[in-house]
Amino acid sequence: MKPYAKAVVAALVAGASFAIPVIDDGLVPSEVLGIAVATLTAFGVVFAVPNKDADEPEDPEDFQAKGYMSGV
Repeated sequence: MKPYAKAVVAALVAGASFAIPVIDDGLVPSEVLGIAVATLTAFGVVFAVPNKDADEPEDPEDFQAKGYMSGV
């Protein structure tokens, strides 16, 4: 379950974020479809992005080279 935990949490948050505003007056099929699409999209996108290795130290010069710290 551990490799899927981040993706499952993202899917639950996306599904709940879509569902909360639309369930106040009942659900129609298009809203259910929207909840499903948001949930599955979040799961797929987060699952597809690999985690950074914890052993790899961050190099501040690498951030500057990529432009993340421009103007700092």
